[in-house]
Amino acid sequence: MKYQRGPLPAPQLAEVSFSAQGHRIPLLIDQGLLDACGLLAAFTGRTGGVSSAPYASLNLGDHVGDDPACVAANRQLLMEAAGVCAADAAALVNPKQVHGCEVLELGPELEASRAQAREGADGIVCICRAQTPGADAMMRIFNADGSEAKMCGNGIRCVAQW
Repeated sequence: MKYQRGPLPAPQLAEVSFSAQGHRIPLLIDQGLLDACGLLAAFTGRTGGVSSAPYASLNLGDHVGDDPACVAANRQLLMEAAGVCAADAAALVNPKQVHGCEVLELGPELEASRAQAREGADGIVCICRAQTPGADAMMRIFNADGSEAKMCGNGIRCVAQW
């Protein structure tokens, strides 16, 4: 599929539920973003994976002390549930959640993006076409759990710095 360059659609998160190897994995995804440019932005919960307490169950973080085999299995379940082929699964970028002011910019140098993601990010800031006459743009902020934030001082500073 060929994607056109241009403005991205305003984010619209929808809850969907996928199954993989007998595991039900609920996700919040933005189908418009996927359709527009092929980017699957997904927010997971903690259910549907194989990790044991205290990481139960869908732990995707490989930096918290969980069994690496469980983290790998959870990532595989997620990719399979979301319909991501094995070749594309290698492009997964999983930021370390922190409370900071770094903006993660995904670019063609995947390893550089992964290295930056390991330093930490706390959510997603989307700069979209304005919905209000006279405004140049609007900003939407999504927390790590997929909920939309009304305000984020660090997010505003990140956008200003960017």
